[in-house]
This record gives sequence, C-alpha cells and structure tokens, in this order.
Amino acid sequence: MVFDALEMTHIVTHPATERARLLPKLLAICSLLLATGTSGPAAAEDAALRRLADVAERAYVYGFPLYEMYRIRYGALYDTKRVWHQVPNHFVHVRALAGPQSRAVTAPNNDTLYSSAWLDLATEPLVVHVPDTAGRYYSLAFMDFYTNNFAYIGRRATGTKAGDYVVAGPGWQGRLPPGLPVIRAPTPAVWLLGRTLVDGADDLAAAHAVQDGYRITPLSTWRKEPGPDKPAGAAPLAPDPGDPWNFFRIVDLALTENPPPPRDAAALRDFAAIGIGPGLHFDTAKFSAAELQALRQGMDEAADGLKRAGSIRSKGWNRPPADLGNYGTDYNLRAVVALVGLAALEPVEAMYLGADTDSSGRTLDGREHYHIHFSAGGLPPCDAFWSLTLYEIDADKRAFLAANPIDRYSIGDRTKGLVYDEHGALEIVIAHHPPAGARRANWLPAPDGPFRLSLRCYQPKPALLQGRYHLPDIVRG
Repeated sequence: MVFDALEMTHIVTHPATERARLLPKLLAICSLLLATGTSGPAAAEDAALRRLADVAERAYVYGFPLYEMYRIRYGALYDTKRVWHQVPNHFVHVRALAGPQSRAVTAPNNDTLYSSAWLDLATEPLVVHVPDTAGRYYSLAFMDFYTNNFAYIGRRATGTKAGDYVVAGPGWQGRLPPGLPVIRAPTPAVWLLGRTLVDGADDLAAAHAVQDGYRITPLSTWRKEPGPDKPAGAAPLAPDPGDPWNFFRIVDLALTENPPPPRDAAALRDFAAIGIGPGLHFDTAKFSAAELQALRQGMDEAADGLKRAGSIRSKGWNRPPADLGNYGTDYNLRAVVALVGLAALEPVEAMYLGADTDSSGRTLDGREHYHIHFSAGGLPPCDAFWSLTLYEIDADKRAFLAANPIDRYSIGDRTKGLVYDEHGALEIVIAHHPPAGARRANWLPAPDGPFRLSLRCYQPKPALLQGRYHLPDIVRG
C-alpha cells in the first residue's frame, strides 16, 4: 500500500525497539523519495504507484503463458458449448488438416493432423503408447504449464517403432514399471500435443490409423490394480476477458496447481506484493482506487508491449531464437510466443523461419506480387519435411490460415503438381490474384491485405540449425 507522512512520523517517533523493526520500511520510503528527485507525500505516492504499475506489467508478462494454457485447457475440458469436448488423460484427434476455421491455437500448421491430450499427473503416472508408424513423421511434444517442451516421443527423438512410455509428475516416489522409459514432468498439468504427417487427402485414412494407435493409460489400470482415490474438486474459475482482474486470479490458480521452478523465485518475490504467486489470491479490496488504476495501467502496457513485440519486423526472414520452446527465464520471449505461436517446438525438432516483410523491408501485402526462387539443390535441408505457410493476422496479432479459392494454405515438398524449371529450380508465386500461365501451379494465395509467411522445416539438418543455409529472398514484383 502507499506510504504517507503519518506513517513516516509514526516510525520516527516510535520507541527504539520498534524503530529497529520498522527501519526497513523507512528506508524504503527514503529510496522512493530519492528516486523521484523530490520530497513529500505526493512524490512518494507517485513513485509507489509507478512501482506498482511496473510490478503489474512484469507479472502480466510472466503470467500470460500460464493464462493462455489455463484458457485453452478450460475450453477443452470444461466449456460445454464447445463441440470438441475432452476429458483429462484422453486424446482427442483432429481428423482434417487445419484450415481457415481452425482458430483454437494461433498459427496452426497445414501439414500434420493434431492430437491433443491434457494430462493430470497429480495422483499417479500415466503410460503413453505409440504404434509403429513405419517411418512416417510424428511427434508427441510434452509441454509443461509454463509452455516449455520438456520431452518428446516421435520420429526424431525415439524412432518410429511401437513403444510404451511412463510419464510421472514432479515428486512421484512410487514404484515404476521396470524396463519402460520414464519421462519426468516438471508440472502436474501437462499439454501433450501430437503431430502426425499427412501426405495429401489419399493419405488421411492411414494417418487416422496412426492417431488411433496413440493411447494413454493410468499406471494402475496398466498394471490391472486398483487406482488411487481422486478428489472431486470444484469447477474451475472460468476465464472472463471482460474482467481485467480475472487474469491475475487465473494466474494465481495456475501457479498454485503448478508450482514454479526455483529459477523463478526472484521474479515471484516481487509479484507477491500484489497478491500474485502460488497459494495467493489476487484481491482488489486490498488496493485503493489509485492503486487499481496503476495496476491496470501496467497490465495494459504489458499487453500492448506483447503485441508490438509480436509485430517486430526486419528485412525478410527471421530465424527463431535458440531458446524457442524451452525458455528458461526469458519471460518476454515466452509471452510473445504464447501470443503469436503457442506450442512452438524447439528448433532441433522443427525450425520456424517467419517473415512479415519482403527483402527490402516493406510489409507483405497480397495486393502485390512476390516470388521466392529456390535454386536447383537449394530447397530447405530437412530430414523429415518442409512447408511454406501463409497466414492472415487478426487485431490481436494472432495468425490464422486465410480462405482462398483453391484451398491451398501451404506449399512444400509434398505439394503435388509444382512446376520446376529446366534446371530444377522452384519459384513460388505469392499474391491475392492468381498468376497467368504455368506459374499458377506454384501459386500460394494471399489475402487482400497484409500477411505473414512461416517456413517450417521438421528435423532440420545441421546446415539449417547452424545458420549455414539461408532462405532465398522474398522479392516483390
């Protein structure tokens, strides 16, 4: 709460034993006064409000990925209005490739079928079974509640043979099956997101069979033993975008359910002052009107900052940061990715190279024409597959596939009918209106306005991972 002159007088005139106890509070007031370069109660209050706004801004950035995970899980498990209703520890499979209607997660790919499961590891481990995919690319990415990818099952990480894997929550000390690989989860709540490659419409049935082979079984059931008692629990708090304070209350719930790693202790010490942290409850009654206004200002500044960061543009292609998908204490990057590309994989599994501008730095716009020329032997170096996907951008900077007359949302190494020149080079044409002649076969349709490109390379080779391969320019005209 804000200090005033009466509090200062109380400290100074108090008996010596109490002055020693209250001295840190006096020093805090003095530091605020020195920081402003002025003196008096009004200056101290202004400084305190600025600090409050700063804490709220940093808490918003820190908590945004947790809020997004909570929001998406709530929609999947508890929102009865949704068609795709899930239950914990069970897969739900998307049977069609993503299109313009796919808006549950920002920047979906158009190459794989998604399989989603929300794991609850609070009471016992789970056994995840995968089938033999006969070489087909797939990945099951395990994401903790802080949006870090902490483990993978799949073609790159474990091969494509059938197998069983035990997934245990933090601190689990029980008996585990001998001989099975064990995955230790950092948080009790985990999002397991699967991707299964599809090679066109004719391949859908075979891809569905692979999806049907993914299974999740409680360890007690797998052992054919009685399972532990599970508390019923109350219905969780629903996300409410119309209530700004709902955000912090949900972050508190997420932090309580999924205790943060020790590396976050310093940040959380500051957030606790406003009621943000494990076991805490954000309560507006503890703040004055001026303090609530300062908190709201900090939140708004954080939200605006994330949108601006998600729109940072350079000339042409942007390489992903090395810590994409596993963020450590890079809370800003973690929050930006939660806004513009939640569930992004680590570069070793998939490289994402994005572009909002052409080679001269001008914003990509479908009313113009662009071409990308891959020379013979110069296609993206990947051990699995690559694709170039186009997205339109909404007001919140989220990216979604754009409707177009030929239902083509990406071009890649599995796109049928592409035309190469006599030297083996490939030129992709990007525009709102189709090009004339043979170039139409290589047309990637764009909306009638700004758009974003994303080049995905799954299982990238060292040349791409190490920066020795460079994508060709996006050339206007």
